[in-house]
Amino acid sequence: MGIRGPAGNLNDRPIDSPGDRDSDSTCASLWSMVTGTLRLRIRIDGSRSLKEKRAARQSIVSRLKNRFEIAVAEVGTQDDWELITLGIATLGPDKVPVESTLRKVANFVENLGEGRLESEELDFLR
Repeated sequence: MGIRGPAGNLNDRPIDSPGDRDSDSTCASLWSMVTGTLRLRIRIDGSRSLKEKRAARQSIVSRLKNRFEIAVAEVGTQDDWELITLGIATLGPDKVPVESTLRKVANFVENLGEGRLESEELDFLR
């Protein structure tokens, strides 16, 4: 059963898309959105078990979520005791604030002291 409101069942209504709007710049800017992703590889030196790695990962993830408006998940190397691969995503109206946020995230992780940042990969989708 869908959500019902004054306009009826919301699941039965078409979703607005940029093509449904006038081509004037105000409407076009309302639909402008950039998604940025960041992949971080963090080396946890001295970790001797997945349990130690999990504790470090949970600390990093919770601190990131408390500080930034981002989505974070472990996206690889789950069975490697010393390596954490995090995928981070955020979105905004254009590339500048999205890139700024993701660069701040990378710098924050690098300065946390939980591990050594081995690599970072930025990507953007418009």
